[in-house]
Amino acid sequence: MATEPAKTDASAAVNKAVPVVVPAPPATPAPAAAPAKKEDSAEKWVKPTGIPELDFVLDGGLPASSSILLSGDAGAGKTTLAMQWLCAGYSKFKENGIYITMTESTITLVRNLKKTSFYDVNYMASSDLTAENFETEIAARPGIHFVDLRQIMEGIGLMKAEYTYEDLDFLIDTLFKLFVKSDVKRVVLDSITAVAYLMKDEAMIRSFIFRFGKLISMSDSNIMLISEAKDEKDSVFGIEEFISDGVIRLKYGDPENNLPRTLNVKKSVV
Repeated sequence: MATEPAKTDASAAVNKAVPVVVPAPPATPAPAAAPAKKEDSAEKWVKPTGIPELDFVLDGGLPASSSILLSGDAGAGKTTLAMQWLCAGYSKFKENGIYITMTESTITLVRNLKKTSFYDVNYMASSDLTAENFETEIAARPGIHFVDLRQIMEGIGLMKAEYTYEDLDFLIDTLFKLFVKSDVKRVVLDSITAVAYLMKDEAMIRSFIFRFGKLISMSDSNIMLISEAKDEKDSVFGIEEFISDGVIRLKYGDPENNLPRTLNVKKSVV
């Protein structure tokens, strides 16, 4: 009669098993790291504006710490777009902003801003800064500040008929405090044309614009310079484009084709 094989316990079999050492396979060198994609490294330096349609047109946003010339005819929408850019920066990224005006009062700007869909009272930091308090107020209060540069310049004696190069130094120093020392991340100057018109001499205007360009290159903020357009030119003096990293042109379109306004990226910003 056949004997049934004895049942074995799996754990006992494992305990009695003689360990077998299997030599490890020779080490293979780790594959070389793939080179970083060009677009990955580029993305690091692009900051979204926070306005989806504009970011789509700009292929992601604006270069970090760049200056953009926002050009257009009167009524083309420059002020509205600039204010929307500031509001988007604070609402989505908590980036403090400052709107420096030379063309409209801060009261008028805020009143018009309240009519827009992107206005939020919680973004508003101040709209009545003076020469005495603008440095401390901007540093102390988060949000969006509105500054009437004419009031500040009047407070320090810079609203005058004739400018000297010493006055120009003083103006550059004042703008330096507003741009660089205030620690804001988004700056609008409305407009660089109006500031330059304070100077009657063409050589002084050129000196101001190029020195101003050097100033903004020292800032880590994104700066939007509003410029009045002249005919097919993107600026009045013809040199504002050269201190800017990019040019965006707003203009009236073709009403018959339902294009009341158009936006054109004329100088690549990415």
